[in-house]
Amino acid sequence: MITGDHPHTARAIALEVGLIRPGDKILTGKELERLPEEQWKGHIQDVKVFAQVLPHHRYKLINLFKEMGYVVAMTGDGINDAPAVKAAHDSHGQKRDPCHPGGCLLDDY
Repeated sequence: MITGDHPHTARAIALEVGLIRPGDKILTGKELERLPEEQWKGHIQDVKVFAQVLPHHRYKLINLFKEMGYVVAMTGDGINDAPAVKAAHDSHGQKRDPCHPGGCLLDDY
């Protein structure tokens, strides 16, 4: 799970759906920034949740997981998600009505 949400929110959701167990590591975008990119592969294999990641982190993570042989799915609802959505094996973006508060779902693309 790769999200821009706060780590507490990401942990709660991941626990609720059974993706992680209490005490499992969550890696944040700030922690990724501190690691040299050549070390990312060694750190991401054991992490199931990435929180507060920026769009360029998502893109890099998706490509690394693909290089490691994983099949990657991505969904996004903003223009900042487009590079990662395009990079994934399976992807679904959503167009939203910008005039409607909360952005009504219009269509999949």
